[in-house]
Amino acid sequence: GIKDNFFAPLKVNVSYYLIDNKNKIYYDPVSFTNSNYHHTVQHGLELEAHVDIIDKISADFAYTFQKAFFVGGKFASKSIPAVPKNKISAQINVEPLDNVNVNLGINYVGSRYMLSDQMNNVSKLESHVTVDLGLSYKIKNIRIFGSIKNILNEKYYSSAVKNWLGNPAFYPAPERTFEGGVSVEF
Repeated sequence: GIKDNFFAPLKVNVSYYLIDNKNKIYYDPVSFTNSNYHHTVQHGLELEAHVDIIDKISADFAYTFQKAFFVGGKFASKSIPAVPKNKISAQINVEPLDNVNVNLGINYVGSRYMLSDQMNNVSKLESHVTVDLGLSYKIKNIRIFGSIKNILNEKYYSSAVKNWLGNPAFYPAPERTFEGGVSVEF
């Protein structure tokens, strides 16, 4: 990968990765056993950027393009299930008061084949977009935080699998959720 911090307010990271895997284990819903894929390849490009826009306002961006496929065997050249080609996230961070941080993020996950659909026969899961909102307050080394995930209450499937009969079983993602907590930094 490459990191570029030449222009002070902007930091950029670019990375290429390649995973060449033989005998990757998967669950076969037809035989109800764990089996091995003969040979798989997954490679992609990751781009990350952080920019300090003005004092106390910054933005982050991340993009991943990935291609995952089978090499040889009965699934040759088919896409590996559950792997989206494109993922994007963007976030703006604002510090309206000292030690108070507010962030708004947008996440995109591209379409992908269902688990156990190695032949790529069933329609892909649709892409989806979610929006998250977070707030945190720091007192010395203690951070109190809360967030609303999927603030627009987008309905989508986080996963789906083809069962032993070949029928799809869908797993809906959580709708709007609320999270909170406390962390201590040492």
